[in-house]
Amino acid sequence: SQALFNLRQVIGDSEATPPFLLSDRLQVQWNRAANGMVDVWLVEQILQQPVAKLANEQLESVFELYQGSLLDGFVIDDSDLYMQWLENRRERLQRKTMQALDEQIERWMAEGQVRYSAALQLIERQLQMEPWREQSHRAMMHLLACMGQRSAALSHFERCKKLLATELGVEPDLQTLQLVTKIQQGEFERLSREPLLHVRTVQNGNVPTPIIKEQASDWVGSVTMAASAATTAPPGNLPPLAANFIGREAELCEVVRLFEEEDCRLL
Repeated sequence: SQALFNLRQVIGDSEATPPFLLSDRLQVQWNRAANGMVDVWLVEQILQQPVAKLANEQLESVFELYQGSLLDGFVIDDSDLYMQWLENRRERLQRKTMQALDEQIERWMAEGQVRYSAALQLIERQLQMEPWREQSHRAMMHLLACMGQRSAALSHFERCKKLLATELGVEPDLQTLQLVTKIQQGEFERLSREPLLHVRTVQNGNVPTPIIKEQASDWVGSVTMAASAATTAPPGNLPPLAANFIGREAELCEVVRLFEEEDCRLL
């Protein structure tokens, strides 16, 4: 088509060896063997590893390359299947980038006051990506308190509370309220010694999988509620659950790992 011809002219495809584009009458794709860089491929390649095992330089590369939602603003009106694929890819990439940011924030916090400003910038970036992410709001409050900015931390809580009510129709969760109490009581020295995001790894065979403790707690609550409901009224033809997931951290971590697998079709 004329559009494909114009694209080849713009990127110099005819002079490239091997060519940048591979095409037939049904599809056009970027040639992975070509001498060109695709940022999303580089980010995904780095994030194939558990974030806890990545070097600081690798994490910084991810943050430099990830500049926003994948193909932001790109829409094909008459292709629901493609848009569904794109949305799934966007969400997966953003989720993994968030985990990388969590890891780097935790590392900067562990180094003390000399890295607080750098950690603050990363938390602000998280909130730009997902303004409703309560975990990031807690991290912001925690960090401000450790920096001695008690009033700023409490003001941020009020903004967080208002945003959650407006956007999601929910109240701050228990962990957020507990953190606010510590800040109000002036426990800055204790806060500075506590892990910021409680990131840990568990073994899945020979491959450590990064798990956010706070996320795992949410999963435990959700699965427990589902188990309770299932014992009284199993949905459809599914059998009731024999027990809940309380105390089964290994199984819970495996569920989280499978949930993040792009090829997993059923849990």
